[in-house]
Amino acid sequence: MRHIEYEVSRQVQVIGICGASYIRPYFSGAQYDERILVRVLVTGVNGFVGQWLSRDLAAHRENGESLEVIGLGRKRPKSSDMVFFDRFVEADLGDEAVLLTPLLDGIDIVIHLASRVHVMRDRAADPLESYRRVNRDGSRRLADAAARAGVRRFIFMSSIKVNGERTTSIPYTEEDEPNPADPYGVSKLEAEKEIQQAAKGSKMCVVIFRPPLVYGPRVRANFRSLLTVVRKRIPLPLGSICNRRHFIFVGNLCDAILKVVFGNNVKPGVYIVSDRESVATPELVRMVAHFLNGESPRMFGFPVGILRAGANLCGLAPQVSRLTDSLEVDCSRFVKEFGWVPPFSTSEGIKLTCDDLLRNSP
Repeated sequence: MRHIEYEVSRQVQVIGICGASYIRPYFSGAQYDERILVRVLVTGVNGFVGQWLSRDLAAHRENGESLEVIGLGRKRPKSSDMVFFDRFVEADLGDEAVLLTPLLDGIDIVIHLASRVHVMRDRAADPLESYRRVNRDGSRRLADAAARAGVRRFIFMSSIKVNGERTTSIPYTEEDEPNPADPYGVSKLEAEKEIQQAAKGSKMCVVIFRPPLVYGPRVRANFRSLLTVVRKRIPLPLGSICNRRHFIFVGNLCDAILKVVFGNNVKPGVYIVSDRESVATPELVRMVAHFLNGESPRMFGFPVGILRAGANLCGLAPQVSRLTDSLEVDCSRFVKEFGWVPPFSTSEGIKLTCDDLLRNSP
């Protein structure tokens, strides 16, 4: 399978989701002149995070950063999104016939977001193998080619599911023994190891992010379902849940990625990132109801044990566990090493997410 490249003509102003300003890009161990162009390749640009990160990179470019943004995806973005890229490459990373090394010639930074995303009810005959083909094998091919091409920095989007599914009293940290519980988490852990192995013996610095659930404008899947249910004022039996969960607003995640893109003396490592505060499920529902409907939610207390038992009988145990279990993380390592302060609070992120839903849904 051959790849297709598109040159892009830009004639509109680009506004990203992150409003912070950043230093000019330099690389660890080298002092580049600020006028030298830095080429950034982003995979998975049609995905949720990829769409917003592409906007932010383009906004920095339009504001004077010496950046060239190259997008890579399995299909061409819609015309209005092509403006975010200087060049777009249509290619499937899972296709072994695609020659990746020529695509990476002259690239300084790779931001690898493309993956087979987690789904609650996977209908693949062999889900683990399906995840491995894209998340592990495709990532290894890209990392091998990047190391050969002389890429300086490789940013990989992993998942907190590498650590596990739930916490009790102690938040997850980067030092914890990985304990993935499903094929998606297993494939992400294997991808981390493969990418780190590919970088050995090269000058490529690998930075791995493990975020919890990402939400924001245009969010889909389970978070979008929760928004829809609350907006319709459907009564929810969630009032008795006592848990704490960390999430990350897409603007905060993009901000963290840009800290690595534009950082000085970046060292390889694994980093957990999240919003500043964790929230209980009833608290989250109240925020959503306030921003969507301007009122308290229709939520009532119900024994959590019976809720879980009913979910097991209905085949909804994974969905309900994400509402009832705790999942807290400690992102202090990234905060300390990069001086990172998430620019959006959880309340601000939820409001922006709800505002987008109100604008774009009937």
